[in-house]
Formats: sequence, C-alpha cells, structure tokens
Amino acid sequence: MDVNGFWDLIELSARESTTRAERLRLLEDRLSALPVEEMVDFTCWWIAMADRACSYDMWATCWSTLGRPGTHGFEYAVSWLISLGRDAFETVADDPDAVIDLPQVRHVLELEHVYFYGHRRTSWSRERAFRLVRITKNRSDPWTDDEHPSFELMQYVAYRAYEKVTGRDDLYDRVESRGVHGRFPLLPGIETPYPSIPHGEDWDFEDDAEFARRLPRTVHSRRTRFLSPELNVSFARRRGTAWRWRGCTSPQRSVICRAQDLAWHMASTHA
Repeated sequence: MDVNGFWDLIELSARESTTRAERLRLLEDRLSALPVEEMVDFTCWWIAMADRACSYDMWATCWSTLGRPGTHGFEYAVSWLISLGRDAFETVADDPDAVIDLPQVRHVLELEHVYFYGHRRTSWSRERAFRLVRITKNRSDPWTDDEHPSFELMQYVAYRAYEKVTGRDDLYDRVESRGVHGRFPLLPGIETPYPSIPHGEDWDFEDDAEFARRLPRTVHSRRTRFLSPELNVSFARRRGTAWRWRGCTSPQRSVICRAQDLAWHMASTHA
C-alpha cells in the first residue's frame, strides 16, 4: 500500500459513514479484507503522518484551539487531523498556524462560542462594585462525541483488524522490524531508544509574545472571533464535576469573572 492507498481508505471511511462508530467498523472491515502486509503498510503510513504533525508548534496550536490537551490529548488531536482527510492534513501538517483556518476547526470553535455565549448572564454584584459574568450550562461539552476534535480510536483500527485476521498482537513489532518508530506516545523526561518528544524547538505556550510570534493567525482569530481569555477554561477543568473559576462555588456551576478582566480583554482585542 502506498500513501495514496492510505489516504483513499481514510477518506472512503469518512464518505461512507455517518457516525464515528460506523466509520471505525467500516475501516476495520476494509482493512481486514486486505493482505496482512498491507495492514502493516497502513500502520506505517499512519505513524509517518502522525510524526509529521508531532511538533511543538502543532501542540501549541492544538493547546490553544482544541482544549489545551496534554501529551495524550495532543496525540488524539493529531489523529483527528489525520481523520479529516488528505487535503486538510496537508494544509496544516507543515504549517500549524493554518489549523485555525480549517473549516472543521472553525466549526468546533463556533460550537464552543455559541455554547458559552448562549448561556451568558450578567448582573451587578450586591455592592455594585463590579459586574458578574455567569456562564451556565446544561451539558458537559460544547459538542457531541462525533464532533469532538480528538479521535483516539482511529489510531487503533488497523491493530484491531490485524488481530482479528491473524489472531496475533505483534502488529507493532512488524512495523518496528521495518525501521518505523513513532514519536507517539509522548514521554517527556524519559529516555527511550527513539524520539518520544515533538520535533522542533520546545517553548513556553504560556508566553504570549512568543505565541504571537510563532502563531500569529491563531492568536488573532482567538482574540477577535472566539472565546475571551477569561472564558478559555482548560478541558481538564471543564470535564470535572463543576465548571467554575477558582474560588467560585456557585450551585449553578458558573464561571464568574470581574469587570477588570473583561476590560482587559476588550483592550487587548482592539489593540
């Protein structure tokens, strides 16, 4: 299987399915019908694509736009980018700043925007010293499972097909025997025989100036179109039992912020 055959299978599975579960079944069935060596080929191409996107700048882009993922979350976000198909992936693989321009990314960010601002309530504090902004919710995520910008199970579909056909679990051994070694899973601080960190220069994603220098389109879009900084809460906090800013114990599970934070946001937006 060459790279064209790899992308043909990825895109065919997207065209002929309506849900992720259906897509995984279809792709597994198609892979199961192939010779074993082509399943190994598919896995090698998957690793090659994932490695290509495994950079610090790509991680920073995903961190900013797709929920601030950690090491595993970044891996699953890259799987999602591959699942979008060849054209989308080729657009962003070597240009992480272009991720913000993908229609699929715009869609999930619009869902996030509507989700937050559709539940936005403002009122004055009891002493009228500052305005409260409350973001209430009815469910735990802005999008459904099929819309979520990560796709962990996509990277295991070849393994399941191989195991079903051969009854063995040595797919990755066969991949490594070809000299193919992926950067994922990321293992920062752990010495391994092969790279287990993103390629490129490591840098601090919290450094606003460096972020703007490296990923100007991402910064511009996030400041002018989508969530304001005080509402850009991490997924780890979102997916807990309550969505609340530090110190907030509202029974409505709200995000509360002070007026000066909003003033800072407006100033930075129009700077």
